[in-house]
Amino acid sequence: MNGVVIWGHPEYNIKMPADTTIKGNDWVSGFRYALNSPGSSFKLAVKRVVTSLIQIRPWQSVKYKIRMLIWLIPAYILALFGIFKYWKHPIVMIVLSIIMAHLMITALTHACHESRFINYILPMFYVLSGIGAGYWLNRLRIMILKSRRPDADV
Repeated sequence: MNGVVIWGHPEYNIKMPADTTIKGNDWVSGFRYALNSPGSSFKLAVKRVVTSLIQIRPWQSVKYKIRMLIWLIPAYILALFGIFKYWKHPIVMIVLSIIMAHLMITALTHACHESRFINYILPMFYVLSGIGAGYWLNRLRIMILKSRRPDADV
């Protein structure tokens, strides 16, 4: 049995352990399989999500891959700062729940060839990135003000 990571690209498939006790090919059988092989199923789900988030494919040019990584990695890092700093804020909780629900669907199904599934939640990552960038810019502003006037209450 192969675990499909990107639909239509068998080179990305993960070899999954066989389970002869499950008959059929419907969604109930899929859940039974996940319960019988939780480690392999979790590994497949994580690979699908990471593949979807990174958006790098072997058939893309090196220039494109570098540009994507230069753009996405800082965005994801700043988004993590935004999440960790303001995770109790209702807007952050709503945005994060939408992102997690979308990634759960990807984890349960497959990543897309041209990364179109992630296009719906990338703007939400960018909102979180803006929150994280705002936090760091505010810290930088405070450091600059304190260095100019150490006695100032900022």
